Amino acid sequence: MNLKFIFKKYLESKSLDYTKTIEKCSMNDQGKVIELKVNNEDLQEEDVNKILSYDTIKNLEYIVAFVFGDEKDTPYSTVLLPHPGFSKFPSVIANLPDLEVLNFNYRNIRKVKYRNDLKQISIEDGSLKLSKKLKKLTLSQVNLSSENLIELSSLTNLEEM
Repeated sequence: MNLKFIFKKYLESKSLDYTKTIEKCSMNDQGKVIELKVNNEDLQEEDVNKILSYDTIKNLEYIVAFVFGDEKDTPYSTVLLPHPGFSKFPSVIANLPDLEVLNFNYRNIRKVKYRNDLKQISIEDGSLKLSKKLKKLTLSQVNLSSENLIELSSLTNLEEM
């Protein structure tokens, strides 16, 4: 059975929009997921764990996106709504043994007149014990602890960060 179909049915069963949530899903000749772009505007932790359970993923872009509300909190800015689901760095990413490229983008930013109001996320210790095959890592709007840096220092194949 086609994995895109499985993703679509799973997300529809949760009243989630497949095309908005799974922006890209590429498979190899054996039908295994190798590339995934996930836009998390409203996923719960169990949904994230299910979507990222395919241990053949080599290239992952994972976006935690926040949605603007209808009201303004100043004459120059619109309120960002709280994330309704799981908005942390998914520790399940550490279970992807073939991962070579990871782009984690935490999009909690809004413009307030002439400046950006930017919120950052911390990553739990132990969550960055990633695949030794990782070559490229991008972390956006993230605060790293000293433990996170130690975890990253063990990634011997990392070429770009």
